[in-house]
Amino acid sequence: MIEQFFSRDTITATRWKNGGGVTREVAKSPSQAPFWRVSIANVDQEGPFSSFVDLDRILTVIEGKGMVLGHKNGDLVADLHIPVHFSGSDAIDGLLPNGPIQDFNLIFDGSKLAADVSVTDTVELDISLSSTLVMTLVYCLTGAFKLLGSKTLLRHDGVMNPGGKLTAVGHTSTALVIQISSKR
Repeated sequence: MIEQFFSRDTITATRWKNGGGVTREVAKSPSQAPFWRVSIANVDQEGPFSSFVDLDRILTVIEGKGMVLGHKNGDLVADLHIPVHFSGSDAIDGLLPNGPIQDFNLIFDGSKLAADVSVTDTVELDISLSSTLVMTLVYCLTGAFKLLGSKTLLRHDGVMNPGGKLTAVGHTSTALVIQISSKR
């Protein structure tokens, strides 16, 4: 896997059809592989989520005071830095009781892939590699992380498939970590 760096601020934002926000597509699976996509969204207005039939979603609010995912079987609360897993087939209304937010989204084929999304303030991140690993992504939420022998990730910078350990630069560094693996 090739190490790839990115910055939120250099990814083109695409306005939603309903005008309620924008999405920045960070990366997605190759066309012949099981589907996954990671993106960053600014949610400026309340409204319905796009449907992703037969896919799973994990949403993590990365800026703002959280949102409520309105669902017919009960609302899901998406607080800051707390990943929320739900079906892309479900009819969801994004409610913003505390104003606009920014979130990090993972959409994936849960029948073929397993995914883990977490927020950590661990001083040293040692990304474990396995034969089933499809992709690892680390995104700096606060502070900074130094990648062994490479560059420093500042707030809103990320790396896919890091080639080594990441070390927090300060005591207030937090990162979003996504790992996608194939199911056997």
